[in-house]
Amino acid sequence: MEDFAPLSHTWDGAGDVQRSSTACVSVRAGPNEREYRVRAEQTGALAPDGSFALRDNASGRLVLPFTLEFDSLPASGSLSLESGAAFGGYFPGSYDLGCVNARLSWRFLASDLEQMPAGDYGVSVGGAHSLQFYASWKNNSNRIVQTAPEFSMRVPALVQISGLDDIALPAGSGGDVVSGTDTYCVWSNAGAYTLVASSGLSIPDRPGSFALRSGAGGLIPYTVLVSGSGTGGSGTPVENGGAVGPLTANAASRDCQGADNGLVQVAVRVEDINSAGAGQYQGTLLLRVHAQ
Repeated sequence: MEDFAPLSHTWDGAGDVQRSSTACVSVRAGPNEREYRVRAEQTGALAPDGSFALRDNASGRLVLPFTLEFDSLPASGSLSLESGAAFGGYFPGSYDLGCVNARLSWRFLASDLEQMPAGDYGVSVGGAHSLQFYASWKNNSNRIVQTAPEFSMRVPALVQISGLDDIALPAGSGGDVVSGTDTYCVWSNAGAYTLVASSGLSIPDRPGSFALRSGAGGLIPYTVLVSGSGTGGSGTPVENGGAVGPLTANAASRDCQGADNGLVQVAVRVEDINSAGAGQYQGTLLLRVHAQ
């Protein structure tokens, strides 16, 4: 049996990962040994239920689970593999030493990948946590061939902001300021992030300012405050193009499990509203997040 080609992948943060490599399982001892069975085993498998896992290359611990699927090509049978399970299936070998009749597919769930800290993960060749794939001939169970499939996964520092909605400000109030807020979720496998607030509109000759604009071109200045808590509390003023951080991200769930961990507030002075021309004023506030 030829070795399966080593695989490597860099996760881009988008969805599950499935990668496959192929090999040749050839018959060398005559037609009576054409059919074979397969099994796989990983030293120190992640769980007693037969799970496989990549190890964190920094800590050496098995942390990133994956599943293995074996397919006999072309489309002559498949088998979901479990670590340490008995030989399974009967698949046809080939008399051609250059064949491509076996495929091993690795699958990683996005829900597992998003919980991994940024870093490199892999299957070691030999030693602790190594992975072995075996094929045994149907009519000669003592004749076993094996290979060591390899997979390396890089999880870069990733960050995502979600849940932002439009903020509508009232026309005025009895106070000095009108304001509105919106909460959002920031996930990052780096644990911390920096937030940059920016807008293409500002007041001329006032660097760092934000502004709303009417259809007639009138401008109303506003201020922005951000908080690393979805419930508000003490926030930090930020200028146009300015950064706030480091702030703490949710490292376990992309949707923050329904508990937003960020808040933005925009505020306009009533004095500026009263002195502005009539009309509908609006603007776009861009919040960008960067993993730290």
